[in-house]
Amino acid sequence: ESEMISQIEQQWIAMNENKQEIDITERLRHYQKHTDSNRLILKMYGCGIPSIDTSTYTNIQELHFYYIDFNSLTKYFNYLKSLKTVQLIKFNWNNIHSLYQIDALSVISHIKMVEFGLKNKSNQITITSPNLYRSYCIFRLPNIIQIDDEDVTNKEKEIANNQFSLLRNEWKNNKI
Repeated sequence: ESEMISQIEQQWIAMNENKQEIDITERLRHYQKHTDSNRLILKMYGCGIPSIDTSTYTNIQELHFYYIDFNSLTKYFNYLKSLKTVQLIKFNWNNIHSLYQIDALSVISHIKMVEFGLKNKSNQITITSPNLYRSYCIFRLPNIIQIDDEDVTNKEKEIANNQFSLLRNEWKNNKI
């Protein structure tokens, strides 16, 4: 299994160095599910969401995505919002680089914790905009209590709402 993950990582690195997409038929796809301390965790490497119905993972609490382009995951977000037991979503090596991408994540508004790979700097946004992405995430995800293993404070919620409150009015514009 670790050899498979290593191959996926090598493909990810090659794809990003060459800035080109590897043919989908050649891309390795792998996912695994395992339980850890009574928490059901679904880890996915190099692929999107496996074909599952909501009854298959009724108690899932964590989703981990490794070496999967974030923009290819967004098509699954409406499905993920139906998994109400999911509390944590982890992203590592997903090409997350803009607030627009975090905006897409707001569809899954019930999540309480999110990780963008700050510890290993696996997503560009954690390097280029560390304070801004955190604040915007707090603003867009109303139930968030922790980002990158750091608790969200009431003061941060207040600051984020003040910082981005003008955007809330823009969303009510019928032209958007």
